[in-house]
Amino acid sequence: MSLSNLRAAFDATPHHLAAFFVLGDPDLETSLALAKAAIDAGCTQLELGLPFSDPCGDGPAIQRAQSRALAAGVSTEAATRLLSEI
Repeated sequence: MSLSNLRAAFDATPHHLAAFFVLGDPDLETSLALAKAAIDAGCTQLELGLPFSDPCGDGPAIQRAQSRALAAGVSTEAATRLLSEI
């Protein structure tokens, strides 16, 4: 999305809600349901994290989400497939 498109989107809607999810936390099916629910609830932005093994720059809640996704066996390939479904 270009900066001008982003500005136009923000100008067109007075209120915005962004949601963050780690893909695969706690599993792929739940992640898909959560993302779709967020969209249906009116989220205008989704930030979707790919699970990785060393999220030291993130806070404890996101670190735990990353760990749960990895423990569930979620790979970058699986997370990318989930993105296409979302």
